[in-house]
Amino acid sequence: ASGRIEQIGTILGGMASAASRPGGNSLLLDGDIRSSGAMGVTLSGPLQVDTVVSQGCRPIGHPMIITKARGNLILELAGVKAVDAIRDIVHELPDPEKELLGNGLLLGRVIDEHKSHFGRGDFLIRNVMGGDEQSGAVAVADLVQAGQTVQLHLHDQQTAREDLSLLLDGQRLYEKPAGAMLISCSGRGEKFFKEPGYDARAITHAFDPAPDGANRAKSGQEVNPGSGIPLAGFFAAGEIGPVDEQIFQHGHTAVAGLFRSPEEVPVG
Repeated sequence: ASGRIEQIGTILGGMASAASRPGGNSLLLDGDIRSSGAMGVTLSGPLQVDTVVSQGCRPIGHPMIITKARGNLILELAGVKAVDAIRDIVHELPDPEKELLGNGLLLGRVIDEHKSHFGRGDFLIRNVMGGDEQSGAVAVADLVQAGQTVQLHLHDQQTAREDLSLLLDGQRLYEKPAGAMLISCSGRGEKFFKEPGYDARAITHAFDPAPDGANRAKSGQEVNPGSGIPLAGFFAAGEIGPVDEQIFQHGHTAVAGLFRSPEEVPVG
């Protein structure tokens, strides 16, 4: 219920996304069709799986402590009705950021409360589902409790691109993977990025050798992006992957596993 799975090696996955009601998805296993449960495969042997979990969200406002909560309802933030606290933050946003609220308002719950300050990547992102003016409660897609630190987040195309690029830059310090698997949120498709297959293309070509693009373009020669690494995956309505050595179910996220031989990964 907390969205956390105790770690057993590296776990990647996603929630089936096609159905409009519980039990409406069709899961195929060994020729059988099922409407519930979980299915997966295990990989073993001389294999190193490095993960990229790109949430593509950025915090707005300031961190707040939940002072009263029940189930998935936040009743008070810093002693103030949750609806009022959130309204005050949204009211102070510049107009360009208010326009981004059309993508939905999100709430980030701090994963490691022992950190002295929090930034992008320190939060578990959840949807804000709605609020009640009379009680002042705000419903979120998670179970919450008093004492947790939360902060509002926005989800926008530029941040999603920058976040994925930054994480892939870190992976370029290592050897080129033999292949990759991508589980991307159904909300990160063509409608969001204004182009098809952005996440898949970014990961496939992240490890291409850098061509002398500027000089080739000036001379009128075609700049070949390279063939990229093999990639498989799917869209999901809830992505599963690690953050801070814990496995969580995420939203609005691209989760990728990069497959390398153990000897290709530096030790130290």
